[in-house]
Amino acid sequence: MEKQKDQKTSRSRCIVSVCFVLIVIEAVVLGLLWSLNYGGFSLPGMPIAGVNASLAEVASACNNADGGNGSAPQDNEHPLELEVEAPPCICLLRLLPSYDPHGTLSKKDMANCTCPSNVAANASSSPSSPVIGSTMPPSCPPAAPTQRPIEEQWYAKGRSWHMPPRFPRCTMDTCFNYSRCDSGQELLIYAYNLPAQPSQYFANIDKSRYYTDDPDMACLFFVFVDTPGLYRSEIHPRDLPYWHGGLNHVLITFGDKWLNKAPYPESIGYASAMATVMHETLYRPGFDVSIPLPPKRHFPDLRRLGPFERKYLMTFRGLRYLFNDGTLRSSADFRGMHNGADIIVVTSCRHSSHTGIRKENATLDEECRRDEALYDSYKFEDLMNSTFGLAPAGRQPASYRFAEILSAGGVPILIVDNYVRPFETLVQWHRCALQFPSTEIHRIISVIRSMKPEEVERRQRYCIQVYERWFSNEEALLKASIAAQKTRFMGAFPSWEPPLID
Repeated sequence: MEKQKDQKTSRSRCIVSVCFVLIVIEAVVLGLLWSLNYGGFSLPGMPIAGVNASLAEVASACNNADGGNGSAPQDNEHPLELEVEAPPCICLLRLLPSYDPHGTLSKKDMANCTCPSNVAANASSSPSSPVIGSTMPPSCPPAAPTQRPIEEQWYAKGRSWHMPPRFPRCTMDTCFNYSRCDSGQELLIYAYNLPAQPSQYFANIDKSRYYTDDPDMACLFFVFVDTPGLYRSEIHPRDLPYWHGGLNHVLITFGDKWLNKAPYPESIGYASAMATVMHETLYRPGFDVSIPLPPKRHFPDLRRLGPFERKYLMTFRGLRYLFNDGTLRSSADFRGMHNGADIIVVTSCRHSSHTGIRKENATLDEECRRDEALYDSYKFEDLMNSTFGLAPAGRQPASYRFAEILSAGGVPILIVDNYVRPFETLVQWHRCALQFPSTEIHRIISVIRSMKPEEVERRQRYCIQVYERWFSNEEALLKASIAAQKTRFMGAFPSWEPPLID
């Protein structure tokens, strides 16, 4: 009993000792980084990256050091070693078992930290590069949360979009310079032409009242990262002249995945994101903005029809994907909703990436041929005359179909996982759209058939209001994007308050 008690006491002492030293490591590493970056300045309220090591890891290290019996090592010649992370540095902690957490620290009880060479290089320019229009010294951008291999959660098994990149932990109070926005009655935006030109509904931003060509007057800086071709630009936003760690910058992409064109998440510093690919596990509420893919076609003549004056109850006509993301469109649950009467769900495999797999799999190729024959027997325009329209995730959670259904006066049904709906701070989507996870497709038909007529009518009316206010053309989409940016300020600039839909 006494031996077991001694082992427990020794193990507890090990955990307490290591935790105490972890705190010291954090102070030492942050002191080093702050001295490099600020030249002696301290910035209260700015985000910091601490040592990421849990009690479980410390206990495990103690356990492994003694061969697994749970007690601390007793040989001072073989100190406990534990690698911990203090982003952007990696530290090797060497703790002597006899270390007294209440005693005096010695160098041999501390950690040896290795930092990337660019920490000092980036920091050396900071003191001489003050933020435009501000006396606040620039700070070291926050590090992204360290990603550790973890056991897959039950809800993520076999589903798309649950392992997107991680952004640095930012909020408006820690990663934004409000003083840059004091210069006018309107939200003023400076738009770079690098790495890419403004595109989609931002193409004419320089003709809008929000644009300024004077960076000293700008509150926000828009950076467009969707360069032509398949790969991201070699120009990183940090090379832009007014970057300053990403303060007040907004990175904009319409790409299927963040990493297709946008910078690595851990490198964006204080910048926010405005993207069509916005995941709930990635999104920083009040800081980032989800935007829609613009509709390729509009159907104004159908908006005058009531929900029960339409040819179909629910429809979808589009591509199915045979591998990777978007395969939910190939699932039996999804394609099985088609009944050839009031519910039409038709798909095509005609995609350049499918040529090889169809040649290798004769059974799959024959299935695709049958699907395509059915697909060709329906016209897209005809199927838009529907009470409900399906907008399933494809290569990304967002879908062109979403805005097209709104344009036709239909009620969208999203089939998607881990997705932040566009303009979420402007639109009460629960009053318009329906949404089902990819595992719950089997519920859709019974839900819409049991819905009360007055509820369907209410949803359609609100959807039409949303479309006419924010989605009806490129100018409306640009205004919505700017209005969504304004909501980030939560009334701090009253003249900027966007008009909302009642």
